[in-house]
Amino acid sequence: MNAEAAPRPRRRWWLRWPVLAAVLFVGLIPLGLILGRAAGYKPFHIPAEAMEPTLKKGDRIIALMRAPAELKRGDLILFDGPDGSLYLKRLAGLPGDRIAMDQGIVVVNGRRVEQELTGEGLVENGPFREKAQILTERFDGEAKPHRIFDTGFIPNLDDFEEMLVAPGHVFLLGDNRDVSADSRVSPENMGLGQVPISSIRGKALFHSWGSSRGLGEPVH
Repeated sequence: MNAEAAPRPRRRWWLRWPVLAAVLFVGLIPLGLILGRAAGYKPFHIPAEAMEPTLKKGDRIIALMRAPAELKRGDLILFDGPDGSLYLKRLAGLPGDRIAMDQGIVVVNGRRVEQELTGEGLVENGPFREKAQILTERFDGEAKPHRIFDTGFIPNLDDFEEMLVAPGHVFLLGDNRDVSADSRVSPENMGLGQVPISSIRGKALFHSWGSSRGLGEPVH
C-alpha cells in the first residue's frame, strides 16, 4: 500500500507581506539617504534654544543645502558663522533694507512688524528657566506668521536705532529673541552682525524623525 505524502502547510499571505514590507523599508532607507544627499538634502540636529519656540533644542530637520535662488524675509536659513560653525536664523532684512528695533518690535523700512500675543511658555537661559510670552509676527512678503519668545525688555536687543543693511548682506534674528546673539550683536561682542550672502549654505524645509513636530511638517 502506497503511503500518501502529508500535505504541505500553506503559508497565509497576510503573514508574508508585513515581513516583505519591513525588508523593503529597511533596504530603501539607505537608498533614500544617498539620493537625498546627492540632491542636496541633509538632516540636521538643533543643538540650542536660540530658535525656540519654532525649533526646540533636540529637534531634527531636513534642509536643502544650496543657496536659495531668491531670499525672502521670514526664511530660515543656514549659514557659516564667524567661528566657522553652521548657524540657523530667520531672515529679517535684505540688502538695502532699513531696520531698527523699537521696544522689541522689528521695524523694516519704516513699517512696524506688529506682534500678537498667543500664549506663554518657558525659556531656558543658562541654569535658569524664565516665563516668556509667545508672540506671532509676520514680515512683509512672508507666507504666514511665525512665533517668537519674548521674556521682556532687554536693552540693546529690544531697542536700537535704524541701520542700513549693507549690499551683499542680510540681517538675521533668532526667534528666541532675548537669548539669541544674532545680527543685533556685533561679532566683537560674540554676535553675528550683518551676514554676507556668500555665507548662506541652505534653507530649512521640513521636520524629521525625533522632532517636536510631525514628520514632514514644513519648518516655519
